[in-house]
Amino acid sequence: MICTQEATGSNPVCSTKFFIIGSPIYWERPLKSVISFLDNHRLELKNKKVAIFIVCIAQMFGKPTERYIKIRYLRPLEKKVSNLIIESGIFKGWLKTPNFNERDKVKNWVGKLISS
Repeated sequence: MICTQEATGSNPVCSTKFFIIGSPIYWERPLKSVISFLDNHRLELKNKKVAIFIVCIAQMFGKPTERYIKIRYLRPLEKKVSNLIIESGIFKGWLKTPNFNERDKVKNWVGKLISS
């Protein structure tokens, strides 16, 4: 779908100016539903500001895995968005006990996005 004046009111993708799109990483790849969203809305997202993030436990292994995470997990999402991505983020997440430091990192990242 292309965002025409008529479509803007009925399509939330058309009427939104800024997107924060993220995916957890399971079994070495982003969620299929996130990839599908990016594929299905490629034209609508072309003229939008987009920030991309991933949540992956591999981040806990530190600097040695940073390049791998960017190439294997983040870049496939970035390639789906043809416009300028204003920011990309990689977060550790947590399984059972909340990681409050990571949560603060996410809040700061989103705050920076909103104020830009």
